[in-house]
Amino acid sequence: MANGPVPSMAYDILKSLRGEGLFTSQKEQFTPYFELQINKHTVKARKSPDLDYLSESEMRCIDEFIEENYHLKFSDLTEKSHDTAWQKAVFNSEIDLLDVATCGGSGNDMIEYIKESCENRFAVFE
Repeated sequence: MANGPVPSMAYDILKSLRGEGLFTSQKEQFTPYFELQINKHTVKARKSPDLDYLSESEMRCIDEFIEENYHLKFSDLTEKSHDTAWQKAVFNSEIDLLDVATCGGSGNDMIEYIKESCENRFAVFE
């Protein structure tokens, strides 16, 4: 998107809270968990997260991301997110996972691992 990458499912859920988008009819499913602030672009959690769904390494990554970015202004976050993976993507479409990994500094071994994982995910056995 124009201001940077957005997880599409999360974006669809937030749009439903505004009464827009694909999940409008399912808005009531999401309102116990999230509420929009007055500007309709800021979301607040209504419940604490269930951290049992996250591994320790995932929680460390989230904590590191917050520490690295919480102080940045919206314009700074937008600029930071416009890396080569974002630039290579077709506007408002998916960003290639390998481009994201490359921009994140992944080496050849990790790139190969991601390729194999993606291939295995869609493998068909007869």
